[in-house]
Amino acid sequence: MKNLAFYSDLTDKYNSFAVTDRFLQVNCTGQAVYPYKAFGRSVRRDYYLLYLWQGEIAVKRPQIDRHLLPGDFLLFPPGEVFDYTAISEGTLIYYWVHFSGSAAAELLATYRLPVGKRASPGLSDAIVQRFLALFPPFTLRGEFFQADAAEQLLALFAALGHALAESSTRGLQEATAVSKASAYIHAHLAEPALSVEALADAAFMSAGHFRTLFLRHTGISPKDYIISHRLRLACELLRQTNRPIAEIARATGYPDSHYFTRLFTARMGQTPTAYRREGR
Repeated sequence: MKNLAFYSDLTDKYNSFAVTDRFLQVNCTGQAVYPYKAFGRSVRRDYYLLYLWQGEIAVKRPQIDRHLLPGDFLLFPPGEVFDYTAISEGTLIYYWVHFSGSAAAELLATYRLPVGKRASPGLSDAIVQRFLALFPPFTLRGEFFQADAAEQLLALFAALGHALAESSTRGLQEATAVSKASAYIHAHLAEPALSVEALADAAFMSAGHFRTLFLRHTGISPKDYIISHRLRLACELLRQTNRPIAEIARATGYPDSHYFTRLFTARMGQTPTAYRREGR
């Protein structure tokens, strides 16, 4: 895969148009493939739809710290600064389109596509194919290429809208699975065998899929969730009991007290002994 970009006006490298004399116009579109940590910062006069296929993106503006995972899309509204950066290792892949028109806002509302906040239709080859269908009109540039592109954009809106409707039911099922996993974590913090892989197996998912769902529904990875709650329990035991450090380590799932001490110090900024002394 490679970067692809198509523009309605070949003399303008930005194609940032607020068109009002057409009901819908595709200003530019493409496929982004970056083997490095890409970032974007701009402000435009049109809508910007970004659909993430691979990697993770943190969006800092126009709203603070929105996290995009594969299968998510975000519609940036016209006139707002958008600022985002890739935060995952490996290749980043997403599909994008800029559009405007007198009916753009009404059409987005019709297809129930949220503007300015993350939406999660999920990974869908059908959605990707709708993005790819935007490219030929710009390649052929026939007499009615803008009308053809607008037709393909409407089909993309419909695909996204249908996928979002289907994902709402799926999202409830995913939220239930994540809730059960978090409850299991709290009940088994002392077990060294507690792991992301074991939780994923219990939910009948791959570890990667489970991590993505857990992160999407809680805002934290399952590994960090386990560590944070183990250390929270350790803090309570250090403050409220006289139990030895090694015993507290075992009670929070770390049979190796030296590893526990290193982890606690790295996360809390001081040793367990110092925390106990200051906490009291």
